[in-house]
Amino acid sequence: MHTTLFSFVTAVLLSSLLIVVLYLSRKSAKTIRMLNFGYLACLYLFCLGRLFFSVELPFAAVIRAPSLMNPVHDVNEANLPMMEGAFLVSDLLLLVWAVGSSLLFAQFLIRYHRGKRDIDRLPKQENQVLQKILDELQRGNKRRIPIQVLCCSGLSTPCGIGLLRRQILLPSQEYTEEELFHILRHELQHFQTHDLLVKWMIRVFQCLFWWNPLVYLLGKDMDQVLEIKCDLSVVKNYSRQETLAYMRTIKNQLEQAIHTEKIVPVASASLVGNFAMSNVEERFLYLAESLKPNQRKELSKPAFAVLFVALIMASYSFVLQSSYEAPELDENGEKIQYMQEDEIKLLHKKDGSYQEICQDELVKVPNYIAEEMIERGKLNAKKVDRCPYISLNDQWLCAFSKRRRGMGS
Repeated sequence: MHTTLFSFVTAVLLSSLLIVVLYLSRKSAKTIRMLNFGYLACLYLFCLGRLFFSVELPFAAVIRAPSLMNPVHDVNEANLPMMEGAFLVSDLLLLVWAVGSSLLFAQFLIRYHRGKRDIDRLPKQENQVLQKILDELQRGNKRRIPIQVLCCSGLSTPCGIGLLRRQILLPSQEYTEEELFHILRHELQHFQTHDLLVKWMIRVFQCLFWWNPLVYLLGKDMDQVLEIKCDLSVVKNYSRQETLAYMRTIKNQLEQAIHTEKIVPVASASLVGNFAMSNVEERFLYLAESLKPNQRKELSKPAFAVLFVALIMASYSFVLQSSYEAPELDENGEKIQYMQEDEIKLLHKKDGSYQEICQDELVKVPNYIAEEMIERGKLNAKKVDRCPYISLNDQWLCAFSKRRRGMGS
């Protein structure tokens, strides 16, 4: 199991394709009725994970794709002008990637710490009534999450912050008992499903894979998916009147947030979510759909688990590689002679050197090439004139050895 250029490019292409398919599928109400937003969030995270773990497994089948992979291989092996043999184009690309990722990650951390500093400076006040409502909401849960509820002036919208020291912050304003119930229920749901951790992971992946525009599409859509998933989880057991009251609460908080220019914490989970009206309208659309009787049965968890595992296995079952025609002439303009035998034979001498038995002739083979062939190939050791005789039935290794010796492939 190792990472190669080809396994990485294959992972990028697969993840990008799946991101586009998921994004387009999310626009179809029929698809969402079968594939709920929890499943969709898992698939989006799989896209990120497949990019990060772009390894080539032993059972992966090689698919030759010369039109796609040959240019990638050529760029990877090309030398920079004026730096012949010293600096490859791939080295420059890796350097640009590393510098870009470092700068973006540093920028994200600076923004986060500035936002946290601004929040810490705001006057806060504990409210025992709000804390009691939250404790009541957690009653009956198998695991009680320690969360502190604070009223905070200077904040534009209710939000949840903190991966370790969890807090729910509410703007200092008048609320009805019904509004407080829905706001705290929404923020508690974000903590129960670890949405803040998911948001952090997405930001980190955006910093790592900044050169892939589809990662930004995934990040933007994932924020909306998490909000809709949270909304649908909150109203799952609500009556029609309670769902409408929940929607009114979102509307009222959105109006309050739009008319203020106050702080919105970075990487937080809030009731309002994205202030864009199109996003809020989409959330209301799905909330309204949840009020209608659903005739289509949702995909069950066991069925999704089976399909999810099958998707993982399928994504690692192949790797795209380059493919070149064998050259007729070598770099000196001489005609290359190719061996047609399926079997290559090595002679390991007492002094530790290796020789290849080629048409009844012995040709010296560098030790590092012979040892790599032995390590990767299938060995059959025999004794020939008191000397170990090694037979390798491996055409790829045979071709590899000849390329390294300038004999072609």
